[in-house]
Amino acid sequence: MPIRLLSLPTADLQYTLHCMGTCELIAFSLCSKRTKTLSKSLNRKIGQPSVIVYENCIRFYILIGQSIKAYEYIPLEIFDSCIKLRGHLTGVWKRQEFTQSDWFAHILDIFNESIIQKLLIENTTPSFLDTLKRLNPKCRLLVINAYCSTKLPKIGFWKLFSNAEQVDIYINVLDKRNDISQCLSRNLKTVRFRDSRSSIGLVASDLLMNNIIYLTIDNAIITEKELIRFVKLWMKGNHRFYRPKLIELFFENAKTREEVLRGIKYQTVDNKHLLKRADGKEMLLSISSRSVIFEFRG
Repeated sequence: MPIRLLSLPTADLQYTLHCMGTCELIAFSLCSKRTKTLSKSLNRKIGQPSVIVYENCIRFYILIGQSIKAYEYIPLEIFDSCIKLRGHLTGVWKRQEFTQSDWFAHILDIFNESIIQKLLIENTTPSFLDTLKRLNPKCRLLVINAYCSTKLPKIGFWKLFSNAEQVDIYINVLDKRNDISQCLSRNLKTVRFRDSRSSIGLVASDLLMNNIIYLTIDNAIITEKELIRFVKLWMKGNHRFYRPKLIELFFENAKTREEVLRGIKYQTVDNKHLLKRADGKEMLLSISSRSVIFEFRG
């Protein structure tokens, strides 16, 4: 005989909700405003929700489990008006009035989440990126895969970078000088250009106007002359605010420590080179044959 859950005494209802699996709880929350409120009140947590986008499909992964040793990912394919359960689960949840944006908001809300852990762009179309932009998914990490079609990574980066705390890009999206200056001038937290097959050419002015707090470029091209120029101009910039805390540049062609530091006064601290400005700010350089790492303090 069916039991009307909402007619149960409060204690029994709470016990029943606590016994529900994650998917059961999501399904229950879709029944009405009251069931959504009850589901949210449990403060159930899902670990590191993440999203993968490929073609015109959004796959939402939620991590469930009581410990690191006992957990599983549940993949949900999100469409307008419905969600399809994937993996070892089967089924469809339907709400005719729901859009993909509504599904996103609903799932995050009932688990008291405001941000997804990772948004991975595998491959899709520019028009679907517009749809994704409208969803406005805030994420800790945006990953643009190397397998995307030619124009897509660049479009995806410019549409979605502002939603992410960190951006990892595995294909070059900076194919013009204007792209480099526009990208580096953005107030981003962490950007890592991971494409070792395609280089990014830099000059001293690019590094001076950089606003990214943590910047990594895996295949940078910059001459020793431009590196020296950047260091000297930074040293002269007393009382000028400089936002970056770390710049990591990796090269295909070897650099020599003597050339990079030519004409520059520094102290050696733990095999690194410390430069101090008159205003008290410091630059710490780590130089090897194929990398230069700048750390900024103060």
